[in-house]
Amino acid sequence: MSTRDNIRHIVSTAEPPTGNLGDEWFNPSSNRFFKRIATSGTTVTWVEQPFGTGSGTITGTVGFASATTSTTFSITNTVASTGTTTGALVVSGGVGIGGKLFVGQGVDLSVTDRIQTVSISSGQLTLDLSSARLFSVVMTAAITSINITNATAAGASNFVLILSYSTVAYSVVWPASFRWANGLAPALTNINGKTDIFTIFSIDGGTTFYASITGQNY
Repeated sequence: MSTRDNIRHIVSTAEPPTGNLGDEWFNPSSNRFFKRIATSGTTVTWVEQPFGTGSGTITGTVGFASATTSTTFSITNTVASTGTTTGALVVSGGVGIGGKLFVGQGVDLSVTDRIQTVSISSGQLTLDLSSARLFSVVMTAAITSINITNATAAGASNFVLILSYSTVAYSVVWPASFRWANGLAPALTNINGKTDIFTIFSIDGGTTFYASITGQNY
């Protein structure tokens, strides 16, 4: 055991029976690292910390007292995941950040930078905003209905719609919720091998969508 700044640094295969706030304990047998942290009010206990390059599980609920708010925690060698319940770091109740957030390798926006090819089915085109925000559609049939799902509730949503044309000219029936500049929906290019691009957004949870021409006849 060593001390520095009144903090004990304990190396032991058995859990120390006592400890002060901020004390550190390393178990060389299991290669696990713990810190003495206040978990509820004045209750102080040993809480496992991310350590080294191995893997492990941190269990329990951790509350940080004012004495430990300056501590830096690092999680290394995590495994990326596209799921919602597993991955590098999963938080079921949200994260509150009182200061700055530093991201070392960029932010994975997952949905906003994802492109999805969507097919027309019996005249219906379904755009799921939880799956992508850039949709590519080959006009193999007329679109008589556009169904937009999973817009951000009571918030802002946006997406890009790319229409690519084939040898047959097909029409699109735009939803009544779409608002175009001057109330005029655009004429489609409808030329084989050409593409039209539209940008569409909502600021009221998907009740109204404001649509504009990004470019046509590409």
